[in-house]
Amino acid sequence: MWITKHIDLPDEIIEAQKKGELVIFAGAGVSTPPPSSLPNFEKLANAIAQGYIPYNKDSSIDTFLGKLLNIGVRVHEKAIELLTSPDSKPCTYHKNIINLFDKDDVKIVTTNFDDHFRSAANSLEIPFYSAPALPLGRDFTGIIHLHGNVTKRPQDLVLTDSDFGRAYFTDGWATTFLRGMFSNYVVLFIGFSANDPVIQYIARGLGSNNRNRYAFTEEGQHEHWKHLQIKYIEYPRSRHDLLEEAIEAWVVRTQMGVFEQRKLIKDIAENPPGLNAVDESYIKYQLKDQLGAQHFFEFSKDFQWVEWMDSYKNLDSLFKIDTVLTPIKHMQAMWFSSFLGDDSEKMLKIIMEKKAVSNFLKNHLMRALDQKKTQLSANDFGKWLPVILDHANFIKNENQIEYISHDLEYPKNRDQILVFFEYLTTPITKYTKKFSLSDINNELVDVEIDIQGDTYWLGQIWTKYIVPNFDYFALPITKLLIHQLQMVTYLLKSTGHENWDPICFSRSAIEPHEQDRYPDSMDTVIDGCRDVLEYLIKHDVNLAASFVNQCFMSESKILKRIAIHSFKLLDTVPFDGKIQWILDNELLYNSDLKHEVYQLIKHVYSQVTKKSKRLFLKNIKYEFEKKRAAVEDSKKESIDYEEFNLYYWLTLSDENCRLARRAFINAKKNNKQFKVRGEYLDFTHWSSTGGFVPLISKVTVDEVLSKDPDDPSNLNWLLTYKEKDNLFDKREGFLEVVSSAIATQSDWGWKLLRRLVTPPKKWKTDLWKSIVNGLKETKLSNEEWFELSKMLLDHRYLNTLHYEIAHLFDKATKSVGADFQPSIGIIIKIFSKIFNATQNSDISTVDDSYIQAINHPIGKLTEFFFFVYVEVFNDDKADKQNLNLIRQNVFSKLMNQNDEKSQIGQIILAHRLHIFLFVDEKWSKEKVIPLFDPTRDKEMAKKAWNGYAYGGRWNERILESLFQKLLLIIPFTNEMESEIEESIYRLCSSILLFSIDFREPLLKHFITSGNEYQLTLLTKALKNNLQQLDEQALLTAWQSWLGKYIKARLQNLPVRVSDDEILEIIECVPYVETVIDEFVNLVVTSRQVRLKNGHIIYQISHKELGKRHPRTMLIFLDYILKDTEYRPRATYTKDWDVSGIILTNEIGHGEE
Repeated sequence: MWITKHIDLPDEIIEAQKKGELVIFAGAGVSTPPPSSLPNFEKLANAIAQGYIPYNKDSSIDTFLGKLLNIGVRVHEKAIELLTSPDSKPCTYHKNIINLFDKDDVKIVTTNFDDHFRSAANSLEIPFYSAPALPLGRDFTGIIHLHGNVTKRPQDLVLTDSDFGRAYFTDGWATTFLRGMFSNYVVLFIGFSANDPVIQYIARGLGSNNRNRYAFTEEGQHEHWKHLQIKYIEYPRSRHDLLEEAIEAWVVRTQMGVFEQRKLIKDIAENPPGLNAVDESYIKYQLKDQLGAQHFFEFSKDFQWVEWMDSYKNLDSLFKIDTVLTPIKHMQAMWFSSFLGDDSEKMLKIIMEKKAVSNFLKNHLMRALDQKKTQLSANDFGKWLPVILDHANFIKNENQIEYISHDLEYPKNRDQILVFFEYLTTPITKYTKKFSLSDINNELVDVEIDIQGDTYWLGQIWTKYIVPNFDYFALPITKLLIHQLQMVTYLLKSTGHENWDPICFSRSAIEPHEQDRYPDSMDTVIDGCRDVLEYLIKHDVNLAASFVNQCFMSESKILKRIAIHSFKLLDTVPFDGKIQWILDNELLYNSDLKHEVYQLIKHVYSQVTKKSKRLFLKNIKYEFEKKRAAVEDSKKESIDYEEFNLYYWLTLSDENCRLARRAFINAKKNNKQFKVRGEYLDFTHWSSTGGFVPLISKVTVDEVLSKDPDDPSNLNWLLTYKEKDNLFDKREGFLEVVSSAIATQSDWGWKLLRRLVTPPKKWKTDLWKSIVNGLKETKLSNEEWFELSKMLLDHRYLNTLHYEIAHLFDKATKSVGADFQPSIGIIIKIFSKIFNATQNSDISTVDDSYIQAINHPIGKLTEFFFFVYVEVFNDDKADKQNLNLIRQNVFSKLMNQNDEKSQIGQIILAHRLHIFLFVDEKWSKEKVIPLFDPTRDKEMAKKAWNGYAYGGRWNERILESLFQKLLLIIPFTNEMESEIEESIYRLCSSILLFSIDFREPLLKHFITSGNEYQLTLLTKALKNNLQQLDEQALLTAWQSWLGKYIKARLQNLPVRVSDDEILEIIECVPYVETVIDEFVNLVVTSRQVRLKNGHIIYQISHKELGKRHPRTMLIFLDYILKDTEYRPRATYTKDWDVSGIILTNEIGHGEE
């Protein structure tokens, strides 16, 4: 806990203090500040010597004092005389250290001889002990003068080497006391320096099996303490006043009563979290205490506290199914639930990210929902359905229930098949990230509808059991699927999708269609409903008609579409009746149903009577007139096109229908700009196999090139041309043609460019973008680069071209032979103008900061300058002054600022660190390496590591600079995107496997500081890297460290091994054949965990390990399959010949 902004006191010390298990060990530094003003050990020795013999610092102080004693100096008496000055008084240290304890439970040990602790204690009845008459170190209360006291016999002071010998060796009373103390108490050293000679003797009392020891120390002294196995608590060098301030603040916290603590928590928690380190640390500590947590949850009413807590992973236990309920977690769940209402979206976002909800949190959320349901809108209430229905905990196929159905029999299991199919087609809700184009939409979470079953297994059940037995299944399956699809609609509407149906939108056609070539599980349900109705139409048309009517009357859009599709096939309804049905139900004008209605028209129109056709066309004309009259003029053109398109569809449906042809011709006359769409006339939307549908222009490249830019009329045409008969694209397609023309004939492009910069200059025209995009595709000479750069620099509205310019220079770096050195000064000025014009608000918000950087103009230009920088460095003939220009005006400009646009460039430089260190090692270490340090700026460090993780390479030289930063970032990787986190652990894994100098320190870090989550990720990364090792490399790693590491992890060392990590270790087996016997023998000693899939079994079979290692594989397979519910998929059910051992699905049936 940060007790001041300079000093962070470990929680273990505070906990030990509360339990009466803390000892303060006071050294000379406690009595040196005024008004005590006593000398330290070295100054005391010199004062005793009084110049008789000089003190040689190469020898120890106790030896020096021993020599003085031997020549007749009365060392002990002189010490008492020097330390009992009447001007010396207790200082704040003495008083505050005593005040850290209850008066009946003081535990202070000091090597000081003065009596200031007794004076500071005043009238407190505290026991005092002085050497050599000491209590038991394992159980004491009081103040212990370990080396004697000025009020006792002089000869009992421990000053000379002989005195230390008796205390720590021959008589050993000091060592005995210290061993008992260190074994039973947490000890905090105050007032010692690590090279204090007294500490060297005290260290002899440390022994083994001790509790933790801590020491306050100045920055930069920690290595000495680490050598003594004493943990250090640093404060700024030479700022001992800050240590005094911290001790005093600690006393204030210690002596706070319940009401004072409550008030402090209230003062902090009633405001949003904008905490300093001290307050933040205090709240974190209080959250571990039941009463402190109760006070915090009482007063923290701002949801930012929830987000603050989540940023430190302190909410995670609420979202783990197997979390054990404690009083604090109970309060935390109730507190989290209290925000349900105005902060529902933020709560749901957290639930979505966690992908689970504990049972006790769910109960509290249910209560909160019950209390606030009248205050919530129907949509807001419905968004909580995933929690209410337990779908928030649902992970598809985790229980692999579909496998059970793969070997059922019909008719024996027909009822069970129905039960399985009902379960697998049941709709479920799940949270997803909300996508919105609106800046004012504050919804963070959307609800999607899915079904329980997997597409593959649903298809298997459908084709294997249901379709061949439609005679039995048709009726119950029809009822079931109609019900399920209706429930989909109810779930959509209840969760905020009143008018928007994503299921209907994503399904292009009810009949099989190329637009639906990538089906999902919901498509299986839709296809099934369609197919079973088609079966009933053939075998019981009246029953089918009743189901069709039920579907059509449903609120479900997808069921209505299935009904229209099926109605088309009903031969009990005449063709004229079907066309009249369309009119009666006003289906022509419902865009959600368009495809099926158009297909119905196509199916029947050629067969209906002329009278019905005339009535049909009359209705169309009347309805479209009504629609036009009801809208503003700007929208009438799209209605005209809709009518035009429908008439054309009728001509396709019946080529011989003169009525339809006449109506189409009239529509064409009235709208000469309209063109017939080449494909998918019956769709409102569709996807193209070629990606984005390109912008189209009537103008050709040749026509553009025929226009002379120097001709005023031609130039005006280029400046003003628009596609008048295109509803959506007036000029964009034309501009693409201009770019293509310039790419085809760059001389024409240069002519146009030079004309635009000739007075009167045309800065505002959109032709600039076409010119830059076109020239990007050409190879420019050095002179042309210079001229183009000069023109761009002069552009008055350069910021409107920043994306095009960035892409221009980015593409140029890939051009062989391009030399930018003559233009580099101008390009730097262009960069500065773009940089200065860029606002932080221009930067898109994406989760992956490197992807954001490489797609931003600042990022692309930084990459360009980096390319030029390296080229100049490698070119012996280049002007090296350009290196300074780029470094000072681009790289340093980026590094010296901390806004978002500068960080874009910093991420690019971090990505290129492995090259930068080679090119400019000094500048890289000074400027780029610090970006990776989370103690300097955690958020920037995460971004830097994000950039480096994308292909950043390492070697021993890079690690010399980066290794310590790697250790510092590991605790924060869980705040990064999962792909980046995995990349960092892959880096750690490769260091362990291939580094010579850094393997041991990295392994030590994970062993001493790694937690369960981190070690699981490391083991996963190791598994992936093991697949790349050859036999000798694997054997070397196994014998040197990997074998010991795997053994330690399976023995829960240094921390408990998680089930996920055991699974990762198990999945290593196929890749460690060189040491497979030893590896398996370790694995089978660990606890049993449940397999999540059959990948490991497939790999064993695929690599034929059973043939080469039959006994080992039998032991291994028995271990992983015994007492588990996992059953291999059907693809693995064949018998395995394992070199004489026959293993079937049921392990144990084989024999040797």
